[in-house]
Amino acid sequence: LMKKTKLLLLLLSISCISLSIWIAQSAPLSFQKSTKVEIPYGATLSRISAILKSKRIIKSKTLFTFWSETLNRQYQAGLYTFPKRSSLFQVSHLMVTTPGKTTQIKITIPEGYQIRQIAHRLETLKVISKKEQFITYCTQKARNDLLDEFSFLAKIPTTNVEGYLFPNTYFFSKNTPPKK
Repeated sequence: LMKKTKLLLLLLSISCISLSIWIAQSAPLSFQKSTKVEIPYGATLSRISAILKSKRIIKSKTLFTFWSETLNRQYQAGLYTFPKRSSLFQVSHLMVTTPGKTTQIKITIPEGYQIRQIAHRLETLKVISKKEQFITYCTQKARNDLLDEFSFLAKIPTTNVEGYLFPNTYFFSKNTPPKK
């Protein structure tokens, strides 16, 4: 009788856990239409979970995080379109197999523009979030970070790359880090 009771309790526990996971992974009832969600550049798994929960794409941040970490999922920034009533597992799969579309912002840097002018233009068009970070990067860190790619920078006697940012048309994603 004791073995039957333990077995029954085990089966009941497994059933309850399975039902809980099934309910948690299913789409929220409010997820009745296809929904677009933007995942920002550099968003952590925790932030991505919070965004998906706030947009009512998933019910459980914890389960989404656990699922993603268990499968070592790597999500990318971009705009994702989730079909209505997608389960948590479908959302995760879509984000891995269909990288989000990133809106590219076209920027032309005219000849003679100084770092401050470039930073202002990039911030105005929301390529960067803070022009001060871009200015600091260009005047203190960019030279050393870019030496491998642009060997001529080794001849610059300063860390400031002012005058070495080439006039051209560039394409950036929204909120690109200064290093990019």
